[in-house]
Amino acid sequence: MEKTDNPIETRGIHKGEWYWIHRAVIQEFIPRIGSMGLAVYNLLASMADRNQLCFPSQRYIAQTLGCSRTTVMKALRKLEGAALIRIERKKQNHSLRKRGTFSTEFTKTLQKEKNNPAN
Repeated sequence: MEKTDNPIETRGIHKGEWYWIHRAVIQEFIPRIGSMGLAVYNLLASMADRNQLCFPSQRYIAQTLGCSRTTVMKALRKLEGAALIRIERKKQNHSLRKRGTFSTEFTKTLQKEKNNPAN
């Protein structure tokens, strides 16, 4: 292997090129959220800002993941039910269309899980 003077950056979160999720999301929550829940969670995590918020439409999530909006809605319900995300629904421009604000909440959920282990 050739040595170079330019070090390889292994994680550049500050540049928006990398993101990470807690290992427990995979190890402990997959049985509850399924593979599509994990895919949606990863997409939301990759889009989240410093406050862990993101604002994608269900249509955008579905197009990005190559699935239907119905599948996305089911996955979002599972994620919200597992307390991995919080969804705030707001009307847009006085119309019937609603836009969700997604907040990743896994830190609080993991603390609850450790304090109150599941059956």
